[in-house]
Amino acid sequence: MSTLTASRADARPERTRLNRGGDRRPARDADVVDTHAAVPGAVIFLLIAWLLPWEFYLGSLRVTPYRLVLIGLFVPCLIWLAQGRAGRLRLADTLLFAFSFWCVVSLGILHGAATAIQTGGIQLLETVTPYLITRCCIRNADDFRALARLLTWIVLALLPFALLESISGRNIYLESHVAGLSQYRNFVQGTPLGPAARATVF
Repeated sequence: MSTLTASRADARPERTRLNRGGDRRPARDADVVDTHAAVPGAVIFLLIAWLLPWEFYLGSLRVTPYRLVLIGLFVPCLIWLAQGRAGRLRLADTLLFAFSFWCVVSLGILHGAATAIQTGGIQLLETVTPYLITRCCIRNADDFRALARLLTWIVLALLPFALLESISGRNIYLESHVAGLSQYRNFVQGTPLGPAARATVF
């Protein structure tokens, strides 16, 4: 009986999982599901900036913490992609780059170089950088679970602000003040979307 059990165990297909580079490696039973996986620092940094409701202007360019982080991570993301951290280049990557480039070109043709540089550049930045961050940093199911847990905690943290806004009609989150910085405008307030539409930081 012990010999039969051993032979069955040897015959089981070896499970694999994707590592950070996109290649497969054998998976031990203990690390098939890692419930303690941490969200990569670049993603946490991006989400924190996403929650800050402040802005300022450089000429006509609207600058937010979220955009500053995107600018800071744009080149590192390209380096990570070139180093193979996101695995091999796929069709979706090529199509996204082509779409972003085409947006810049079309804006330049229709509205001139200034619009292409400012509006098209921001659109490229806000499209390509978040995509590359997730391609390079969220590489397996454990990373995705960790990100989902973090996003759940973020929603729960924003819930009291949404409830207070529903009751009082005031967006306390957007009313937070930092010297020299303005806050996002509340685009939901005054719209016919009803009491279910609450902006909080969005």
